[in-house]
Amino acid sequence: MIFVTIILVGQQLCGINSIILYSAQVITDLSGKNGDFLAKEVNFIISIVNTIFTFVSPKTISIIGRNLSLSLSALFMGICSLVIALSLQFSHLNVLIIFLIFFIIAFALGVGPIPFLIISDLTPLEARSVSQSFGTVNNWLGTFLVSYTFPILADIFGMPIVFSLFSFFAIGFAAIIYFKLPTVSHVDNHHNDDVEHERLL
Repeated sequence: MIFVTIILVGQQLCGINSIILYSAQVITDLSGKNGDFLAKEVNFIISIVNTIFTFVSPKTISIIGRNLSLSLSALFMGICSLVIALSLQFSHLNVLIIFLIFFIIAFALGVGPIPFLIISDLTPLEARSVSQSFGTVNNWLGTFLVSYTFPILADIFGMPIVFSLFSFFAIGFAAIIYFKLPTVSHVDNHHNDDVEHERLL
């Protein structure tokens, strides 16, 4: 259950909902009088990009594996968050928009689709429904935490600091996944051994 919590809460602490919910406001504040129209354009592009790369992700995941896909996805999200923080600090609108899109691409290729898939691989068959429910609750709590605290923290510390925190969490999440999460192949082999043992009995 520890890894279930880390994966599902970690997905939200990478900052995806802050991008989805508040990117329009960020772009509007930074771009001035044409901000509303530009924000709508960028949100439309983000939606299209997210859809496209969600369909691409199964292919990339099958090539490099779930664990590596998840860790690389989180790592690149962390890098994008750091660049977003710097672009906000120094008011570079074009850089901000580019890395908002890169952030969504990184999310769609790993951190978005993989967590619930990996949970089923990490738990025995008889416990999977409980793990999925537990993971869903943790994911909702993470969503609420980020969505509720983002505007508060942004008002207190400024958006560059908040996106720097997202960068820290995402890179830490990537490190935990890469170095600590059991590989899917190992888990699958363990489950297969259990099934074979039951057959022999």
